[in-house]
Amino acid sequence: MKKRRGIISIMLVVLMTLVLGVTAFAEDNGSGDGPILDPGDGRNITVGINKDLVMPAATPTPNFTFHFDFEFIGMTQAFNLTPSPAHWPADSDDMVWISPVPSLTGAPGVDEIQISFDESMSGVVEGFPVDTKTVSGCNDATFTFTPEMFPTWGLYVFRVREQQNTNTLAEYPEYYQYLNYSDAEFEIRILVVPCDCEETACNGLRLDSLVTIKVYNDDGTPGGYKVDPTPGTYSEYGVPTDPSGLSFTNVYIRTDGTGGGGNGGDPYDPDYSTLIIRKEVTGNFGLTNQLFPFLVTIYDNPVVAAERDIEDGFWYNWVYRAYIFNTNGDNDVMVAGSPIFFTPGSAVEVNLRHGYELRFVNTPVGTRFVAYEEDSYGHLISITTNTNQFGMYAPNTTVWPGVTDVATGSAGTPVNNVTNGPALVVSTGTPYVDFENNLELPPQTGLHLQDLPFVLSILAIFAAGAGFVAFKVYKAKKENNFAL
Repeated sequence: MKKRRGIISIMLVVLMTLVLGVTAFAEDNGSGDGPILDPGDGRNITVGINKDLVMPAATPTPNFTFHFDFEFIGMTQAFNLTPSPAHWPADSDDMVWISPVPSLTGAPGVDEIQISFDESMSGVVEGFPVDTKTVSGCNDATFTFTPEMFPTWGLYVFRVREQQNTNTLAEYPEYYQYLNYSDAEFEIRILVVPCDCEETACNGLRLDSLVTIKVYNDDGTPGGYKVDPTPGTYSEYGVPTDPSGLSFTNVYIRTDGTGGGGNGGDPYDPDYSTLIIRKEVTGNFGLTNQLFPFLVTIYDNPVVAAERDIEDGFWYNWVYRAYIFNTNGDNDVMVAGSPIFFTPGSAVEVNLRHGYELRFVNTPVGTRFVAYEEDSYGHLISITTNTNQFGMYAPNTTVWPGVTDVATGSAGTPVNNVTNGPALVVSTGTPYVDFENNLELPPQTGLHLQDLPFVLSILAIFAAGAGFVAFKVYKAKKENNFAL
C-alpha cells in the first residue's frame, strides 16, 4: 500500500511539473497572463467561448451562426515525455500520448457549441466619428468539465477551433458581402488526479487544474500564450464586461446596392448606387447652366483598410469609383469623364450643375465622406441627407452647422448660415446628399422700360380727354360773350 501511494505521489509531482512547465512557457512569451483555473470549492470547471463580430459602424448585424469544434487530442501520463516538462512547447508536438486513446464520457465534440447573432444586437461602436462596431456573444457557448468525464488520471488535451464557411451570406447577394472567419486555435489542458473523496458519486478522480493556451491567433500567426477561459459577464444591455479570453474574431463588411455591390453595380440605375451626391438649382435667378465646383473625399473605414492588408483576394479595390449623370432629360446621360476614381483620404474636385448626380457604386456601409461646395456663386446653400450620421444630424433633415473635418472633428466654416461640408457616413440602402442652391432677387418697384408704350398710350388718352374738355369750356364762354 505504501509503495502504491509512493508511485501516485511521484506521478503527481511529474504532472504538476509538466503543468508548471506549460505556465512558464506561456509567461516567457510575454503575451498572456491567463490564470491556471481550478474547481475551487466545487468539483467542476466551466469554460466559455466568446465571439466578436467586427464590422464598419452603421452596418446592420447579420443573422449569422458560428460553429465550434472541441477535438480531443489525447492523454498523457508524462513518464516518457521528451523533452523535459520545463521546455514543453505550447503546440504539444512532442507530447507522448497514451495509446489507444481513452474514451471520454460526455466530452464536448464536433459542432456541439454554436454562437448566433441577429439584427437586434446593436453592439458597441468606437472611434471617431464612430468607425467600428463590435458585437460580442457567448450565449450557450459554455462547457463544463467534470471528473466523471475522464476514465483515469492524467493530462487531457483538447483543441478548440472555429468551423469555416458555415454561413451562406444568403441575406444579401454574396458578391457584395465579405465575411472573414477566424483562424484562431486554442489548446485546453486539464489535469485529472486521483482523490480519496468519500462522496458516493465520486469516481476516485478530481480535476486539479485547467490551462488554456492560444496556439494560433485570428490571422493564423503563432500565439503561444495563456488566456483566461472563464465565461464572461454581461451588462444589462447584453454587452460583455469581462469576456472570455477563449475568443474568436470575425470581420464582416457589407456594400449595399443590388447590381453588383463590391466592385461596382450598374451606375445607370440609381438604385444600384451606394452613395449619391445631387445638385439642384432653384430661384428666379438660379444659374441652372453653371458648373459648381465640389471637393469630395472618401475615407476608408478602418475595418476595410485593415482587411485589405491581411486578406489575399479581398474584393475591394484601393480606389472607389463614381459616375456623373445628367438627369435633366427623359433618360439619364453619363457625363464625359466618368468614371471618377477616389483614393481613400484624397480630395477630388468634381463639377456639378443643376440635375447632375455623382453616383458611387462600391462604397461599403460605414464609409466616411465629406462633400464640400467650393463656390456657390452667390446662391444660398442648403443640404439634405438621409445618411446615418450617429447623432451629428438627424436623417432626412437639413444639415446645419456641425462637424466638417472628418479627421479632427473640428467645426467647419458656415457658408450662408449653412455648413456645406458635413462629415457623413454611408448608411444602408441608397444614401444621398442633396445640395440645393437658391438665388432669388426681390421684386423691383417703379416703371420698367418695357412698360413705356402702355404708359404713353394712357397719357395720350388723358391728354385727348383734357383737350376736349378745354375746348368745350372755351366754346361755352365764347357763346356767352356773344350773348351779352
